[in-house]
Amino acid sequence: MRCLFRLAVLGALAAVALYASLNYRVIHAKDGLHLVKKNDWTWDKTWVDTRDWTAMDFLREQEIGEQLAEIKWRDLKDGLADAWDDLSRQLDDWSKELAFDERSDQFREQWQKLRAEAKQRYDALKKQLDDRDINRARFNELLQQLNGWMTEQYEKMKARFEGG
Repeated sequence: MRCLFRLAVLGALAAVALYASLNYRVIHAKDGLHLVKKNDWTWDKTWVDTRDWTAMDFLREQEIGEQLAEIKWRDLKDGLADAWDDLSRQLDDWSKELAFDERSDQFREQWQKLRAEAKQRYDALKKQLDDRDINRARFNELLQQLNGWMTEQYEKMKARFEGG
């Protein structure tokens, strides 16, 4: 009975391995290992090492190149969410520094407008990047400009409400 159970477990593991090798490929790229779904059921190119590939290799193996490009694009988009989180955290830190509880309703209203406009500007940048109208370097440059604009607006509000 024990032998039969072990055989069943071994058979199940073999079936899972067979299914995985037919449906997925492991790509060893310069930035690590990636598990991607194959377009067709096949054992062809189940393990691919692209660390020393040239442009010609990627042209020859277009499917693998497209899969790696998609992975890079997803990683880039994940980084975009972090960029807004950083800007939003900066606004939150400033709001704590300004002690909102002691501020007028007019100040709170202007603060909310600043936050909304910063989000709107960020979303417009993100859309440009998503639509591939700008590259990552240009996005980072424009993100720095947005950060500078936010700092400038914060300083103006701070001076206006602390001075008056």
